[in-house]
Amino acid sequence: MNRKYLYPVIVFVIIVILWEFLVALFGIREFILPSPSAIVVHLIDSAHSIAYHFCVTMSEAVLGFLTAVLIGVPIAVLFSYSKFAEWSFYPYIVALKVTPIIAMVPFLILWFGVGPVSKIIAAAIMAIFPIVVDTTRGLREIRPECLEMMKSFSATKRQTFMKLKLPNSIPYLFSGLKIATALSTVGAVVAEFVGSNEGLGFLILTHFYYLETATMFASLIALSAGGIVFFFIVSLIESKLLQKYGIGVEE
Repeated sequence: MNRKYLYPVIVFVIIVILWEFLVALFGIREFILPSPSAIVVHLIDSAHSIAYHFCVTMSEAVLGFLTAVLIGVPIAVLFSYSKFAEWSFYPYIVALKVTPIIAMVPFLILWFGVGPVSKIIAAAIMAIFPIVVDTTRGLREIRPECLEMMKSFSATKRQTFMKLKLPNSIPYLFSGLKIATALSTVGAVVAEFVGSNEGLGFLILTHFYYLETATMFASLIALSAGGIVFFFIVSLIESKLLQKYGIGVEE
């Protein structure tokens, strides 16, 4: 196994063993901190319920992520060509970033209801900032000699964009996309905490009221696993595209 993947596994195993040992040693009650073995039992017992709510949350996160991509990338292209557009709209992009999502979710639920639409919008709001910022940077940070070469070949703006700016922006774009995977998941779960009748956020909040901490941990593990898989899927797509365009990929 590649050491890059082996080391996290070793650390995880050590943490689980210590956790199990310390819970047993100090006799910590399950509703305060369940042991890993108790969490696994609850994960198996509640597998069907957790799987359903997992699908709800991750579909909201993915749809919010895709919405942010569909909106954020064109905005970045516009910003890269127009300083006027950037000066006019960039402050509002920043405002979306600095305003806590938990403060915006009640309005989204009021306007769009407790269904998935409000969760998808919350996920998109969380994800859009890194996509816009990093993609804009990638489209702008072109070496002057490369631009001069395209001009010497009488390349049109479209050709310059497709052959030079777009390939150059890919590492920057995916840097933003990988951050956006985590942010979209956070946005979806926070929205579920505020108002929802399904999803892992709803499940965690419901079991919190009954102090069913082991099931809360099981739901949290499912959420973390989904976020990790989401991140690595985007990383895999990045790797394939970088290879396609002949851009070096760090091993």
